[in-house]
Amino acid sequence: MMPGMSPLVMRWLALAVIASQLLAACQAPAITPPVDPPTATALPTETPVPLPTPTPTPSPDIVLGQATDAQRVGDWDAARLLYQEFLTLAADPAARAEALLGLGQTYLQAGLDEDAVGILTQLLTDHPQAPQAAEAAFLRGLAHEQLGRPAEARLDLEQFLSLRPGVIDAFVQERIGDLWRGSGAAPEAAAAYRAALNAPRLEAGITLRVKLGRTLAEAGDLDGALAEYEALAGVTSDPSTLATLNYLSGLVLEEKGETAAAQARYMDSVLRFPDAYDAYSGLVRLIEAGVSVDSYLRGYIDYQAGAYEPARNALDLAIASGPSAAAHYYRALTRLELEDVYGAIEDLRTVVLQYPDSTQRADAWLTLARVRWTRLDLGAEAIQTYLDFVASLPGRAQAPSALFSAGRIAERSNDLGQAAGIWSRLPAEYPESAEAFDGGFQAGIAHFRQAAFGASLAAFQSAEAVARDSGQRAAALLWTGKTKQALGDAAGAQEAWRAAESADPTGYYSLRAADLLAGRPVFEPAGVFDFSADAQAEKAEAEAWLRSIFTLAGPEPLSDLGPALAGDARWVRGVEYLRLGLYSQAKAEFESLRRSVETDPEATYRLMHALLGLRMYPGAIFAARQVLQLAGMDDAATQGAPDYFNRIRFGPYFGELILPAAAEAGFDPLFVLSVVRQESLFEGYATSYAEARGLMQVIPGTGAELAAQLGWPPGYSDQDLYRPVVSVRFGVEYLRKQRELFEGDLYATLAAYNAGPGNALAWKELAPQDPDLFLEVIRIDQPYQYITTIYEVFCRYRDLYAPTT
Repeated sequence: MMPGMSPLVMRWLALAVIASQLLAACQAPAITPPVDPPTATALPTETPVPLPTPTPTPSPDIVLGQATDAQRVGDWDAARLLYQEFLTLAADPAARAEALLGLGQTYLQAGLDEDAVGILTQLLTDHPQAPQAAEAAFLRGLAHEQLGRPAEARLDLEQFLSLRPGVIDAFVQERIGDLWRGSGAAPEAAAAYRAALNAPRLEAGITLRVKLGRTLAEAGDLDGALAEYEALAGVTSDPSTLATLNYLSGLVLEEKGETAAAQARYMDSVLRFPDAYDAYSGLVRLIEAGVSVDSYLRGYIDYQAGAYEPARNALDLAIASGPSAAAHYYRALTRLELEDVYGAIEDLRTVVLQYPDSTQRADAWLTLARVRWTRLDLGAEAIQTYLDFVASLPGRAQAPSALFSAGRIAERSNDLGQAAGIWSRLPAEYPESAEAFDGGFQAGIAHFRQAAFGASLAAFQSAEAVARDSGQRAAALLWTGKTKQALGDAAGAQEAWRAAESADPTGYYSLRAADLLAGRPVFEPAGVFDFSADAQAEKAEAEAWLRSIFTLAGPEPLSDLGPALAGDARWVRGVEYLRLGLYSQAKAEFESLRRSVETDPEATYRLMHALLGLRMYPGAIFAARQVLQLAGMDDAATQGAPDYFNRIRFGPYFGELILPAAAEAGFDPLFVLSVVRQESLFEGYATSYAEARGLMQVIPGTGAELAAQLGWPPGYSDQDLYRPVVSVRFGVEYLRKQRELFEGDLYATLAAYNAGPGNALAWKELAPQDPDLFLEVIRIDQPYQYITTIYEVFCRYRDLYAPTT
């Protein structure tokens, strides 16, 4: 037993090994947990004691596998020690070259650039003809670049191109160009950029062509730069790019002394692309040159660019010289940005009252309501503003959403009766609208919170009547059952839940209804679960099913990539990028390939295996689902698909990290797997719009706090969040802290993990005892969707690995 590990944790580790069988079926290397070295014990000389049986030296292949696994999960220290141990054991030159490459890459990933240079230089010196020499040259170039040695970095990248030509030349040449340009050598940079543009690449190279134009201008080749910009303008229709090209062309023309032509370019952007940022850049050049520009356009462009003081000044002039609804509306928005709330209200009221036929009137009216609520906390006035809008413009497309917003403000003001009354109007007055169901449903929840169960029942029934899909119907039926239960009608509750269960079998409300019928609490631990399966037999079953559904061309075996896909340039580039640790570039290539064959079930099936073998889990998961989609299966139907597909869609990936961490913290491992799947789809380098990072999408601020509390890892930086070994430990620890705060309530725990504990505490106060009601009082869509999706995923994991029947 490993020191400090409980028997329970050891059990999860054993299960993690079993979980690797699925990968083995796809010809991926099995995961083998690192083995702790034996500890030497000093023996008293005066008392002879039989010596323990020596621990066998592990085979070099096992040590190399352990090293690559440790590197894959971001355990740099373990990977370094294991690679070094392997180098003391192995004599085979090819294996030593592979280990030196892994060790050099580990140093590079750990930020030890000088050490990386040393190891990679050793590889290039000792094994110059090895296949790994090309990768070593590239990685040494990255290390030199990090160390501020651009000349050495360029030489290394050029060596890579000589050793591995024609694969990722576009990427490498552009990087060489960047190094030249950063050193002030514009002509050499331009030559490298041209070479990059002439090499095969995934995208059209528009950004690179803009960069080439800038570089030509820096080199003094003004005509060349202008020609590049004009040629590019002829092949793009994107307004933002065209505005940028106008601006850059204008700068070149100014440098050539052709001021009038330059100003014409700037004015073209002002008139045709006012929403583009570089329309603002051109506007500034015009204003600085004293060129007259329409005041409204000046104000509008300044506002869009975030230049609020100039925007207000220009719109003041526009209104003084020729007032319009648009000028008042955008001055209102500008004033809001400048915290002049009452001035904004004055402009919005002007649009509403004085410009009844303007296109801005509806937006101004709705903005006025939002400002009264969010900026002045005038809930009653905001509600009335929305209601006045609906009364005056009942046929406008925004009328249903205005009614819903009025109800939401009433609910947040704790006037549940008024909220229910407003929301009830939606299914009655706008039964065909997207908001009709939500209105009836939320009215039911508001009545339920007041214990007005008769009114609640009627509201849920009205919601069911306007439901637009099976998920909405299941939601209405679940709450019909909850309401009947509150009324003492146990038989009616059971009947409603049975109907909910069958309405949308893989959707949240149907799954929750099934648990209510079974008397299961939310996220009840699965107990004994089993990841073992005869993966080869299941694969054979899946392929027999495929042949029964589709006409397949071959060749056999179907799990091989096949010559067409293996020879596709995107596959070749993706594999190269992945080997170099360039994950985002590899992902882009693989995704382009996957989408290009998404109507071909055989190619998608083959690609699924190949991606799984590379541990590109999101692509493999999407491919598995796409095969089922092509077979005509909706979400409910996929329950009857061969298990092989669903085990790939809901696999225990990174189980060697997740299972023991979950068990140690007292979580059901299937619960944590469900969280990780929702957070990142098992993509270690995932990044969200909120800068959350890694497998468990920990944000940098939280990561820094956890690193300080745990005293680990040494020398922590935000980049460590991309290391699976760090992300899982931090994510599970943060989940544990939230569970402790909310006394075991896993809905509140998930809400806190996703939206912060402050929000979760507020929602918990509104529904302290009922998890179903807690979900419905969440006032932000993202955490609501987060909890329901994780519940759906958890149920799929439970059905696959811990079935109750």
